[in-house]
Amino acid sequence: MKKRFRFSAAAFLLVSFLLVCAAMAQAVVTGRINFQGRLSDDSGIPVPDGDYQMTFFIYSSSTGGSPIWSETQNVATTDGIYSVVLGLINELDPYDITGDRYLGVKVESDSEMSPRQLLTAVPFALKAADSEALSGQSATDFASAVHGHSFAEITGTVTDVQVPDNITINNADMLDNKDSTDFANAAHGHVAGDITGTLNDTQIPATIARDSEVMPLVLDNDGPGTGLNADLLDGLSSGAFLSSSSDYGRSGVAPDLYEGSSTLTSKYVNVTGDSMTGGLEIDTGGTDVRGVDANAFGDGAIGIKSMASGDNANGIQVMTFANSIGQDQPRGVDVYAYGSSGYGGYFHAQGSGATGIYAFGTEYAAKFNGKVAIQDDGTTVMELGAGLDYAEGFDVSDMAKPTPGSVLIIDPENPGKLTVSTTAYDTKVAGIVAGANNLGSGVRLGGNQFDNDVALAGRVFCNVDATNAAIRTGDLLTTSDLPGYAMKAGDYACAQGAILGKAMQGLEKGEKGQILVLVTLQ
Repeated sequence: MKKRFRFSAAAFLLVSFLLVCAAMAQAVVTGRINFQGRLSDDSGIPVPDGDYQMTFFIYSSSTGGSPIWSETQNVATTDGIYSVVLGLINELDPYDITGDRYLGVKVESDSEMSPRQLLTAVPFALKAADSEALSGQSATDFASAVHGHSFAEITGTVTDVQVPDNITINNADMLDNKDSTDFANAAHGHVAGDITGTLNDTQIPATIARDSEVMPLVLDNDGPGTGLNADLLDGLSSGAFLSSSSDYGRSGVAPDLYEGSSTLTSKYVNVTGDSMTGGLEIDTGGTDVRGVDANAFGDGAIGIKSMASGDNANGIQVMTFANSIGQDQPRGVDVYAYGSSGYGGYFHAQGSGATGIYAFGTEYAAKFNGKVAIQDDGTTVMELGAGLDYAEGFDVSDMAKPTPGSVLIIDPENPGKLTVSTTAYDTKVAGIVAGANNLGSGVRLGGNQFDNDVALAGRVFCNVDATNAAIRTGDLLTTSDLPGYAMKAGDYACAQGAILGKAMQGLEKGEKGQILVLVTLQ
């Protein structure tokens, strides 16, 4: 049987509600109001006595839109008359009752009754809106009884009695408006690079060692000078050069590899031969030693590049062991990269059974600092970063690419693709476009194959609309009528299957913006 609701006791409802609002200026009150009504059938005959499931809504408009508040109760009737306390299940927020508000009622499985009823005020309740104001101004328009001012805000003349003893008056010990720290101490020194002009022997202390190749440039004459260092070649001591008989454990290295330099600069080692032939074999021992220390600078620079071909070939084989003095964190390979588009480690394997990285360890098989990307034939299949969400790549059907933070839903017209959400409580909700507020993803799958990275779990910044209801930390969020935006889920019945996640930050009513959201699709 279709039922009809009449506001036969509307005056009682409004008086009770506005008395609660007026009392807010003097005491904290609960968000509950009394309400009475009469329930009848299409002919105006009261429904039989019994319990009926009724849902009550409050809206900001007379038609359409989403409810600001709602709750469902089992209501008992006698001769069609019933009385309920609204807010027993879902307390009303008094700050939601501002501006025009409309009451809607739904009985059992019937549609919501029409028209909605406008909530109005009794005369004396109109003054309640000004109960916390002074001549129409709020408390925030006035200064606190205890407050201070910066010196820039002070006008007029200040007397000695007005300046406390603990106030320091500046500029009393300044010279040309400069502090003593702006000048050099009377006794100070300079490095050789700071000296300009020509020096003579009397200006150089005997304790300074002079270079026989450099001194003619800074002295008036080429005299021997006290402390003259004649045992240098182009300013370098003998320790900077290799001995003519030095080998350093080289294996398969051409003799001209070290020509003119003590380091391996711009040289390549090409080795052919039988099994176990080493291109460069270096054995080291001791504390903090390095078998190979390679530094490369500049765009596209490579510290070490090694290519090996053939069965069981090893491009680089590194073995490290903890020594007897307790060094328990040896590193097989320690790789750093600097410059544009640098890679800390770039491993390429080609051929049947080839492996880019093979690592074995009791605690960390491989430990990475920074972003790690796994590619297959140039396509990124997985990327690990320092972000906080799990994201997968998706193509988006919309003509314009959605901005980071936008809410997306499954596109029913294009299988496998997503599109921007446009409807409240949409059960097709899929996730949030990752990357808002410069927060990257922790795990990223299919990075460069799709239009967008979409966060499916974890923490990510999301577009939210608090126009109709404020958002508090912990509120469940769902899609809204504003394209690409989420809102607070106020109707839990409608929210089933349409939950996007939980708010980890709040947003005041009437505002739109981005907040941190814990993505928990359900």
